[in-house]
Amino acid sequence: NHFGPCHDSVLYFANILGLVATVANIIQWMPQIYTTFSAKRVGSMSIVMVAVGAPGNFLVLFFLAFVSKESVTTWLPNLSAALQQSILLALLLTYRRREKLIAQASPYVEISEDTPLVGPSKPSVAT
Repeated sequence: NHFGPCHDSVLYFANILGLVATVANIIQWMPQIYTTFSAKRVGSMSIVMVAVGAPGNFLVLFFLAFVSKESVTTWLPNLSAALQQSILLALLLTYRRREKLIAQASPYVEISEDTPLVGPSKPSVAT
């Protein structure tokens, strides 16, 4: 680096900012993960966006950690985002598949917010 080494206080501040960015990243993605998991439906979440974002964050993480050999606090926010996006992607794909299976079982059922996403129940037989 042609500017010379950073002063210790600058490195300390940069590490704090990396940790703050990681916490902010967790705060950013956790509500969406919780909402998707609780609702057990895809809603209007873009599967393509998450499917592009997760591998993209893993690529940035790889570059920062292994190519440019940055400190942990530099690549930790990308690790956090990549893991959370992967969890969200798995949930979205699972619920999208289930929604499609339900629609195939009964093509006349339109899935709405009130549609229970459970399999058809068998009628009980009175004994």
